[in-house]
Amino acid sequence: MKVLTENGFKDFIGVRKSKVNSIYHIEFEDGSHLDATKDHRVKTDDGKFVTIGKCSNGQLLSTGKIIKSII
Repeated sequence: MKVLTENGFKDFIGVRKSKVNSIYHIEFEDGSHLDATKDHRVKTDDGKFVTIGKCSNGQLLSTGKIIKSII
């Protein structure tokens, strides 16, 4: 079987089942939030990376040039 893609018709291998992960909803003091799986990596205020699943209240995360605190 073939499917139409942006690059023309390509062979279709099939459908595969993937694991569905829980989504964590992280809220920050400024009212913004982040929705991600527990394995999503985020940058802390000291420049290191941790997974969302290991974050805790009061932890500071870097969102570009801004440091945000988890509530």
